Amino acid sequence: PCIAGKYSTVLGAAGDGVCISCPQNTLSRAGSNSSADCACISGYTIDGFNGDVCTACAAGTYKSASGSMACIPCIAGTHLAVMGATSAANCLSCPQYSNSPPGSVAQTECLCNKGFTISGQESGSGADFGATDENDTVCVSCAPGMYKPTVGYSVCSPCTAGKYSASKGAPS
Repeated sequence: PCIAGKYSTVLGAAGDGVCISCPQNTLSRAGSNSSADCACISGYTIDGFNGDVCTACAAGTYKSASGSMACIPCIAGTHLAVMGATSAANCLSCPQYSNSPPGSVAQTECLCNKGFTISGQESGSGADFGATDENDTVCVSCAPGMYKPTVGYSVCSPCTAGKYSASKGAPS
């Protein structure tokens, strides 16, 4: 019989000479007798456009088991830049006070929560802007007397006339 990673369609094959290697990024169990026994390794999945070709899981996703299952998006609040990840542990957490959608591929997708803004914008100074690199995603509470009702990098706004917020991080 053939060793793991190979198969043979010849019945009763007695030597390795009749064994055929599984395609790239696949593996079979020992004694396999069909190319269908070659399954995508962890971190790879069947490419729907290229038939039985196994391609690396896209950035923002992972797959821990071998087989034809789809890759799984990293959960909200995490991001993953590399392709071919094999575990949810590869997904990195967003910085404190920020969140990202499932399947995020970069820390720049981690947006400040309501009541929080980019460091230096908590008193409402500066322009509304988006993150340009990973260092921009340090989120801090809006200062007392300020609020931010949206998710993202907008600046904190002053409370309307006659109203005041004594707490830090007010969302409204």
